[in-house]
Amino acid sequence: MTKPGWPEFVDHSFGILGAQPFGRWTDTRFGLRSGFVFNRSFSGPVCVLVDAAPTDNMKSRRAVLAFGDIDKEIVFGPDESSRLYAVDFDLPGPAQTLALVFPKRFPRASYSNPREVGVVLKRIRVFSGPCASLPNSQGQSQ
Repeated sequence: MTKPGWPEFVDHSFGILGAQPFGRWTDTRFGLRSGFVFNRSFSGPVCVLVDAAPTDNMKSRRAVLAFGDIDKEIVFGPDESSRLYAVDFDLPGPAQTLALVFPKRFPRASYSNPREVGVVLKRIRVFSGPCASLPNSQGQSQ
């Protein structure tokens, strides 16, 4: 489903809850993958900048960032601080799906809150070319 606030090239998202003032939560109730299907293809060298903060479920843990058929690993920080992760992909052919893949389902937030949150996504940006070519990307290269 297309959601307000997504750029025009996002066809729809999956595994991501509605907008909050601080970003959007991933939720494993909807599967282990949270991400986007684009209405255009990306190929060749691509830089993905992910500004995200882990919940207790993902502190110091690894998740896969999958762009098309290429998987890269992100290691989240030891606290709930937001960090910028710069991830390079060399896509051999057209790719339209970008997803965080979590290792398992997470426990419910609480008895009255059924969400199974992994990370809060503050911002994700996709650029043609390697991350090193971006001015001030300042992310943690993965």
